[in-house]
Amino acid sequence: MEERPIKETITLEEVLELLGIEEYKERILNSNSHGELFHINDYFVLSQIGLPKEKFSKWFKEVVQFAEKNWKRPESVFQHILTIFKENLTNHADNSNNSSTQQESTG
Repeated sequence: MEERPIKETITLEEVLELLGIEEYKERILNSNSHGELFHINDYFVLSQIGLPKEKFSKWFKEVVQFAEKNWKRPESVFQHILTIFKENLTNHADNSNNSSTQQESTG
């Protein structure tokens, strides 16, 4: 995890830069067909986790590409990014636990 200084205020532009996804700003802002922006907060949350910019950016772009190829409304991926991130963490943790359990039973 990268250590990031805590700032009293931070802009959306700074958040997206921290995450390495600044080129997606317009798509993120315009992803809700009703004009709601509640999902913007998710990016502020993600920026404070401290993941390396390159790693998060690569993951984010892969998720967006997957949605573009497989979702009926791929622009909504920007509204669900925190949920997708949490699901990926849970799946990764589950896979890690299964691997260590299998190693213990065979070792």
